[in-house]
Amino acid sequence: MPTISTNRKHSFLLAFVLAFSGLFFHSCEKNNMPTLASGTPVFGLTGELDGEVLQLNAGLEEWFMFTRLTHDSTMATILEGILAQDTTESLKNAWSLKYRAPQNSSVFNADSALAVGLHSLFSIAGEKPIKNLFKVKFKMTDSANISNQTWNFGNGTFSTAFSPSIVYNTDIQLQYPVRLTTLNSSNLCLTNVTHYIDFSQSDCQGSFEIHQGSTFSFYSTCVARTGNLNTVNWLVDGMPSGSGISGNFVNLSPGSHEICSEQIYADGCTYVSCRNLVVDSLGYATGTLCNNDFTYDIAPEMTFDPNQLGTFQLSYFDYSGKEFTTFFNPTTSTLNILASSTYEKDAFGRNTRQLEFEYSGPLQSADGQIKMATNLRGNMAIVLE
Repeated sequence: MPTISTNRKHSFLLAFVLAFSGLFFHSCEKNNMPTLASGTPVFGLTGELDGEVLQLNAGLEEWFMFTRLTHDSTMATILEGILAQDTTESLKNAWSLKYRAPQNSSVFNADSALAVGLHSLFSIAGEKPIKNLFKVKFKMTDSANISNQTWNFGNGTFSTAFSPSIVYNTDIQLQYPVRLTTLNSSNLCLTNVTHYIDFSQSDCQGSFEIHQGSTFSFYSTCVARTGNLNTVNWLVDGMPSGSGISGNFVNLSPGSHEICSEQIYADGCTYVSCRNLVVDSLGYATGTLCNNDFTYDIAPEMTFDPNQLGTFQLSYFDYSGKEFTTFFNPTTSTLNILASSTYEKDAFGRNTRQLEFEYSGPLQSADGQIKMATNLRGNMAIVLE
């Protein structure tokens, strides 16, 4: 019996059963398949997938029953059974049934954990937020002519990526000034724009552009991205410079200036963004008025809920190897175990469990494609530690 190596510790694929009722083989040589006794196949799957009738039986038409034992990133122990026509690690035209057991096998009781009845499914909806950690994804709004960009995330870290993301810890601080510096390749316009991300407030966002009115004089208009904007307080180099949705900045001296908008929204949320401009000796700022900008999305940083131990996952792999699984569809919740009993030891001498189950519902791929399973009824085995 060969062991298929993987890049995961203690992970292997085991050709398990070519079984008919009352007959058990420890061989996985498909090219020298033994003559099987007559009888009813032990393991298989029936039902429909996207209207196509399924009638799969281990031991017929080169279908096999496999088992595999792995550990995932949360160190759950994955007890898996696979119904396929190929024993390789890369599954194609195959079905997989997984159960997430605790890493400590001494606290796992198969009779109760795998008992007859409804069982929860391992699901992407089982993620939970990590306290005080938020992931922010950034995107430039007008990047077509940008030759290079630098992000200052306000926490001592930087990036030159096109659309970076970063995780902020609100235990360290609640407000982070994020500055994007861009160089426009078409007219060599250098822009510095800063948005203050404030985790102590509700999600309100806005921005503004700066335009030249006359020599040494500029104007701007603030635009709300989210929320209902009431008014704006304007500042030039940290000093108040009027209020209102629009701002006017006259008689600016030659040199570098920072113009900021303090945007006040109907719900009381206050949002601050700033832009830098450099006025030359003639009163113009043509090299810093390209108004490049960025947006961002905030979401809690997520981790898998360890409470999802004790859940099942049912997957189908098509002929190209694309996986369709209950994991990616949070609307499905249960797998019905109809029968559960001990089975014979596998070729490595490990205990196995025979499970009869039924399931109807969607199986979804990572990119959102869905296949509908109807009246699936399976009889598969999983390996026990």
